Amino acid sequence: TAQFAATNRAIAIRTTGSFGENGGSFVLQLENTLGKGNFSLDIVHMVFDSQPRTTNFIVEYSKSATGTSGWVQIGNGSTAAAFGASLPITYTIGSGMNNHNGPVWIRIRVTSSTGSGNRDTFGIDNFKLSWDPITSWNGTSWVGVGGGTPSATVGAIIQGDYNTATNGVFPSPLWLTVNAGATFTVATGTTLNVENAITNDAGVDNFVMENNANIIQSNVVTNVGSITVKRNSAPIVRLDHTLWSSPMSGIGPQKLNVFSPNTLPNRFYTYNSGTDQFEAIAATTNILPGRAYGIRAPNDWQAAPALAWEGVFKGNPYSGGGNLPIPVSGTGFKLIGNPYPSTLDGTAFVNANMNRAQFPNSSISGTLYFYAHSLAMNADGTFPTGTNYSTWNLGGYTLATETTEIPNGIIQVGQ
Repeated sequence: TAQFAATNRAIAIRTTGSFGENGGSFVLQLENTLGKGNFSLDIVHMVFDSQPRTTNFIVEYSKSATGTSGWVQIGNGSTAAAFGASLPITYTIGSGMNNHNGPVWIRIRVTSSTGSGNRDTFGIDNFKLSWDPITSWNGTSWVGVGGGTPSATVGAIIQGDYNTATNGVFPSPLWLTVNAGATFTVATGTTLNVENAITNDAGVDNFVMENNANIIQSNVVTNVGSITVKRNSAPIVRLDHTLWSSPMSGIGPQKLNVFSPNTLPNRFYTYNSGTDQFEAIAATTNILPGRAYGIRAPNDWQAAPALAWEGVFKGNPYSGGGNLPIPVSGTGFKLIGNPYPSTLDGTAFVNANMNRAQFPNSSISGTLYFYAHSLAMNADGTFPTGTNYSTWNLGGYTLATETTEIPNGIIQVGQ
């Protein structure tokens, strides 16, 4: 009687052996989720009656018409707390419920009780579902909030094929999801800007950033799903070496021999700053962000003329944040690279890291050396007189021997 008269009530279940140890549930049905995405669920779990047995539960959703199949778990918990406890929890649902034209079910389902004796009375309160407004590309046009294009406050879902060369570059969305069955291409000469996370459910080969394209994310986030990033080397011949750096995070890192499978296994190198020498490393070494690696041309590459080789990176794009530790010894040169799937501003990089009084051991001199490999190796394994490195600093540049490629302070993807 007191509960029915109250204006602020919760709902509770006390399971018994006969009342479905695996089944007592709280269920919410949504008519649809059109125009909505990036869901999260806030619930206060409550213990109305703390007994020797602890009740275990899971939180899940289904997009089936009747809510009787296809359940996807998003979280779990238990009533292992004292009587009267209120346990606020936020469950991140992600993209699975986005923009669905049909019923969506969410349930908190009891799965078991542990221990012996009486069972807990388990309740929920302050059930709150949150989402972002979205617009979706159906392969022909944007459909969604106001029928408009994405924006910094509106998420974007790619449901049909999209190419920034033919369909145009859209404004920076709040977040971007590419659905299974769609293809998404960031074309050469174009830049994709995204405020927050990128989720690729279409598969690594269906989300492609082409050579001389860029992906820039405004915030440091954890992206979901692997993508493909292509980058052409300078023109090379069979015995040339190039230096590479990956634009992918350390999540599911690519191995050197996967990146260049036709390079001989003893022709992958790292740089030892203590000995001032390149040293061979295992072909199965993981490529980590921020680090650079020397890789000889594929062994089936032609001896002449020199041609650009297409490097293909596959993995989770790096959005920034954290430290990218470089193994070094002494105070010599460090072999590093651009860790982003976009060009890097050399001026900003030098200004942020040169002559840092608070971190003197982490400071740089201000001069960057770019490998030009313009001098060809002689038959005896030596190089002719000159230098293979062009330099650049805030005051200007010097060119490597026999090169006209001018370093301009813009550090390319993979460089």
